[in-house]
Order: sequence, then structure tokens, then C-alpha cells
Amino acid sequence: MSVDDVEMLEDEQIEEEAIPENMEEVPDESLVALKVHDKDIFTISLSQDGKRLLTGGEDDKAVFWNLENVNQGMTLNRLLEGHTDSVVSVAFNGTNTLFCTADMAGKIQIFDSKTGEKLYDVDYCDDLEWTIWHSQADILLAGTSSGQIYMFLLSRKQIEKVKTYTSETNAPCVDGRLLPGSQNLLAVYGDGRVISWTLKDSSYMTLKLHTAATALDAHFEHPLVAVGTGNGVTHIVNTTNMKSVLKLGVVDKTESEEQVEDSVETVKFAQGYPWIAVGSSNGMLVVYDYETGQARHECAHDTMAVVKCMWWKPDANSIRILSACIDGAVRCWDAKSGDPLLFKCGAGQEIFDFTMGLVNNEPLVFCACAGGYVRVYRYEEKQLELENDVLQEGDVEKVEE
Repeated sequence: MSVDDVEMLEDEQIEEEAIPENMEEVPDESLVALKVHDKDIFTISLSQDGKRLLTGGEDDKAVFWNLENVNQGMTLNRLLEGHTDSVVSVAFNGTNTLFCTADMAGKIQIFDSKTGEKLYDVDYCDDLEWTIWHSQADILLAGTSSGQIYMFLLSRKQIEKVKTYTSETNAPCVDGRLLPGSQNLLAVYGDGRVISWTLKDSSYMTLKLHTAATALDAHFEHPLVAVGTGNGVTHIVNTTNMKSVLKLGVVDKTESEEQVEDSVETVKFAQGYPWIAVGSSNGMLVVYDYETGQARHECAHDTMAVVKCMWWKPDANSIRILSACIDGAVRCWDAKSGDPLLFKCGAGQEIFDFTMGLVNNEPLVFCACAGGYVRVYRYEEKQLELENDVLQEGDVEKVEE
């Protein structure tokens, strides 16, 4: 596919389903809306230098984007084919020299980050759930639906070394995070196991929770991880002894009772503050103080599932919490006060993943959406101040401490 095949769509050009007469059409407030994938986009990743973007979708394809002149439009560098199932993970390495694409059939492809040229394939894994790059070397870690974890030592020419990590569980390895120092990997599983792996010798410690793990994040500095579960409970785990030291979101039901409407979908530690954001399928994003165990703010999403959240510091004195929701909207709150700051609609098309970063010194939000669309939103503090007054008062409920 050539660059000319990429169609930049204005709001009125985007095809939507017929809207009932008693409902208003949901606007598209994105800066740019692009359709290249034939089906839903599941995953999106921005390079650390803000110059390249990756997307992967249900159409068995990944797309490599050039963001050098994003204000004039995103440029399609290369359409990445060769997958035989949905692409569920895309990621750049820490030096922006390599990137990977991975599909549900177990195939990983390794590419040159500057040109988008494929270097080689890794095609002997089980069905893949996730991939992450080591922060200090060209080492790729991948979790599978069979519970196995692979570690690949890579060069530009070939796979130099392969190692596998296997425990007593055959449950899917839902997610993984490197712990501070990057010597240990924390992995969570569909049967509720939480395992800390020592990468060098394959030794491990295990914590068994009562319900399936659904979300994971690791603290930047401290030996703490947050594990969200299918029944709405988030465990703060001390990774030195693998003990659950705090439970957030506990309600009046047995801990083993899994309820889809309460499932934790996303957890994220704030850098520089003792806070963690927990987003659930019930449409609530709660900011907790994990030192006190108290909720600071509850940020409502009209009962629509929160897909992902992330923190953003526009300056040294401010911190924001952003979220993406299945209603197709991007929201932003002041994390200190809980005040709503931004609400951007995306034509009502479901968001499956999003990321944010500086592109040409401008903060931009990139969303992977239903129907094969990538949407880009401009983040501007002046705009936030202007839009603050038009949001509904019920968007944020301050919780008494």
C-alpha cells in the first residue's frame, strides 16, 4: 500500500451507523482521523522520540507511521503484512532502533525502526498475549496463552539466544512488567497467580489470588505492583516477599466471585506521588492513595468501561490523569483536585488502546479505535481551562477521606 492509499477523513466524511431520531450524532473532535486498517485496531505504540507510531489490528496487519510532520498529516511509512491472526501487541525497544509486532497465532516480527524494513521472524511461540522490551538491552519478553514466557536476546541479524520460563500453571499469562532494576519480571495469570521471575536463573516466587488477574502495573522505584482482578479488587503486592499488603475496591461479596461488570481493566501508578489509578468495566476510574488506602477521587464515565488510563505531567507543579473509554471519548482530570479538564469525542467509535507523548514538542494523544481508525487529539492547557466550565458536574465525585 502506498502513501496515497491513506485517506485523511474530515468529521463529516466518516461513515457512521444510522442514528435514531431521538439521539444526537456524536461529534468527532479529533485533530486527525485516519483509516488504514480494515477492522478494529487493538494496539498502538509511540516511539520514545515521538517520531514513529505503530498500530496493530484485527485485520492481521500492523502499520508503521511517520510523525515528522503530523500537523500536515501522518505519513504511512509501511504496511506490515505477514501475520496470520490479529496483531495484539506492537512495541519499540528502548533505543528506538528496533520494533516488534506480535499476533494471536504466536508469530513475532522484528523490524528496523528507522526504515520499517523487516529483519526476521520469530514463529515458534504459542498464542501471544503481550510483548515488552527490556529497558537495558535488546531483549524481548513475550507472554503466551499457555502460560509460557519467552525471552529473546536479539541482534539486527538474528535471534542470539532464547529462554523460556514455565511454572506449574497452564493458565494464560495475561500481562508482564519488569521490576525496578530490570532483573526480575512480574507476570500475572488467568488463574490468579502472580509470579516474580528472576530472569538470570529462572527461579520464582508465587502469590495465588482468588480470581483471575486482569490488569497489572509496577511501581517506578519501590518493590510494589498493582494487580487488578476480575471481581473488581486491586491488590497492592510487595514483590520482596510476594505478599498482598493492600486491597482496593473491596465490596460486599466473596472475593472469589467474579463479576464482569466490576472487572478491573487498567491500573497505573503515578510517578512522584503515592497514588494509583484504577479503571473498571463499570465505568469508574478511582484515584487511590496507596499509603493510606483511601480513595481521593472517583471519575465517572457514564457506566461505560474504562479501557486504559495514564498519567501526564504538563509541568513540574501539575499532574493529570487521562482515560480512554469504550464510548469513544478521551477524558482528562486534574489529579490533585479531581476537577474535570477535558472531554473529547471520537464519533462514538470504541477505543481499544491509546498512548500519549511529545511529537515535535507538542503533546498529542493517539487512539486505536473500532472500524480501523487512528484518532489524534491535541492536548492544550489553554484549551483545558476553556472547556472546564462546560463539563457536567457529575463527571467527578470527590470522595470524603
